[in-house]
Amino acid sequence: MSDPTLPDHEDAVPPAAGQAPSSGAIPRRVTRDRVGACLTFNDYRFTIDNDGDLSSLLDGNPLWFLLMGATKEILQVRGRSSAPIASTNRIAVLRTANDWNRDRIWPKVYVRDADGALGIFTELSVDLTGGVTDAQLIQHLSCAIATAGLAFKAISEAFGHLEES
Repeated sequence: MSDPTLPDHEDAVPPAAGQAPSSGAIPRRVTRDRVGACLTFNDYRFTIDNDGDLSSLLDGNPLWFLLMGATKEILQVRGRSSAPIASTNRIAVLRTANDWNRDRIWPKVYVRDADGALGIFTELSVDLTGGVTDAQLIQHLSCAIATAGLAFKAISEAFGHLEES
């Protein structure tokens, strides 16, 4: 059930590219349209898939902008490195992910088996049950995108020579 005390954004028109989102300081429910408007404001290109999820590419690495939770109150930005790493390097990759997670607040980095290789994933989740202003939403998205890029760069630098062709 959604929180009736939070104003809906659906009544508002998302800003055009380059136009500032609402400058109001009143937190509102996060919605896919608001996420899209804030991505557009920062000139991030994205598509909407068949499930209604927003996705984009960051230096060739896919990113997904998901709303999760019972009332879609959790914003999750999940990324996946486009360069798989040979599964024979599992221990070194796990240590690298663990070091990243120990030394940084975000994004969380984890490793999953993916088609006989190791897939490197990033994830930043924010519980927005209390609502969010456009400025805060822009900040969350920018942080998630920038830090995912840093994580992918660090992994690439550490294991680029190990990528499978």
